Amino acid sequence: MPKRNTSNAGPAIFPTQAWRRVVTRHRALGLVLSQTSRISDPCHAKWVRRPSRVWRMAKGSRSKTSATPATRKKHAAASAAKRGEASEPKAQPAAPKPGKPNAPGQPKKKLSKKERKALAKKKAWVPPPKPPKQAPYPLDSMGLASLLPPDLVVLLRKALKKDIITRVRTLESLLAWIQGRSQEAHETLSVEERCEAIALMLPCWVYLFPRLALTPSQRIRQLTLQVHDAILAFPMPHPDASCVRDELLSYTHMASILGFWAVLSHDTSRTVTRLGMQVWKTYVAWHEPNAQPTKLSLYEYTHVLVDHLRPILLSPMPAAALAQMTPSLQITPASADGTELQAKNRDDAHVDENAEEVNGRLVAGALAVLHGLLETAAEELMPELDAFFESAQLWSALLSREALRDDDEQAHGASSPVARQRAWSLLALLWRIDAACVDRHKDTILPLVMQAALAERDVAVMQDMLAVCLPLLRAYPSAWIDDEDENLLPQFQTWVQVMAAFGAGCVFPCGHCVPVDDAAGTCAARVDVAADDHGAAAESRASPGSGYVASARMGCVHAHGV
Repeated sequence: MPKRNTSNAGPAIFPTQAWRRVVTRHRALGLVLSQTSRISDPCHAKWVRRPSRVWRMAKGSRSKTSATPATRKKHAAASAAKRGEASEPKAQPAAPKPGKPNAPGQPKKKLSKKERKALAKKKAWVPPPKPPKQAPYPLDSMGLASLLPPDLVVLLRKALKKDIITRVRTLESLLAWIQGRSQEAHETLSVEERCEAIALMLPCWVYLFPRLALTPSQRIRQLTLQVHDAILAFPMPHPDASCVRDELLSYTHMASILGFWAVLSHDTSRTVTRLGMQVWKTYVAWHEPNAQPTKLSLYEYTHVLVDHLRPILLSPMPAAALAQMTPSLQITPASADGTELQAKNRDDAHVDENAEEVNGRLVAGALAVLHGLLETAAEELMPELDAFFESAQLWSALLSREALRDDDEQAHGASSPVARQRAWSLLALLWRIDAACVDRHKDTILPLVMQAALAERDVAVMQDMLAVCLPLLRAYPSAWIDDEDENLLPQFQTWVQVMAAFGAGCVFPCGHCVPVDDAAGTCAARVDVAADDHGAAAESRASPGSGYVASARMGCVHAHGV
């Protein structure tokens, strides 16, 4: 066979791509091309084993490796153990004294990773606090289900339902059962049997009363008062029978529901309020003579009422605050804002209020109760009620929605004109009874008074507002200057111009001379209002805003010239 000419065989037989693959494959096997081989002749290339890498250090330089001193010591000890040589024993450091891990001046001992992990504080997962458990229903916890009539047990269980229509029908049936108006004649019990059954079911009614008093349905609140009145008015069949009224008015039951009963009796609904005040005045009195103990003596329950008013008037979310303090109310994470305290609804036709309006109704009722306490026993309760009057949250009931600023939190009177009316009445009573209390807390009360008065647009609220606002401005003329040293008289002029057409009878007699202190000195602002004629004035009273021409002229004169 003739000898093959390989002078130019390399590039022809092995293209560049193929040659690279050959070199890569040999390198993977640990082979490199010999230095004596001709690279131009790949067919006769000589591949040799790759020599081991030798680190060449510069003369006079120390060995520089990435191993730490501890690693080198460990490797040296392992090599000595293989050779059978005994390594030098490690010097044990002196144990530190208790409470002093390192002596002063000594470097801190560097702990190993295992030691740091052992000393590290174990982070255990802490579950969030569970909501308070709902109080057990007395129908089951006290075994009343086996002692009460079956039809009454069914009604008491249905009263726990959240649906509004179901609650309405249940309360109607319960009222008929108490009054002896059952649908079927053979199910009607005697008066003695109903009396004993009602006396036994009182723990269940005390459990249900707070839930029913907070409902947004006016019909349910009205039925609740009717059932409450029927229980209190149930007659005694004979002298030896249980007195249902005395049992319900005892401290055992009243301590849980008296606050809810008082607030419900001062509801914002006129129908509910009329019935509630009738029942309240029939069975509750401030001082009842011992000769006729037929009513509840409210003097003994003042601390119960004050404790019930505190979460309503001093918290931004009254319904939620009441729920946290009342075991019988169902509390879930979804009801943090108080929206789930009410019943579920099949539709919106049976719902009279939303969550904000429920809070406004509770505040209005609490203000009325506080007004009654202050009017009846101011001297005895003033030290305890002073904490209410120094709170800005209480006086936020003066503010309407138009009076709120960007940095203001939720105001109690934003959604309830009735709450604002009762707040102004409370302030007027406090000013009349104890003006020193208003003077002590004037830094809290006066700014809110001016903020609320200049933004009020409800004519019904305006009458109660002017009754107390004008005396306060005469006593404290500096209230016309707000915290930012801004004169509030221009806002007062705008208020007069806007409200003159809606409430002429309220706006025009509002004070012909309003004193003010400003930087220039003591000044007086005089508002002069003129009418077209007497006929136009009479016509405007019949139809507000039709014939009245209000021209407000603000002029400042020195106090000596007034």
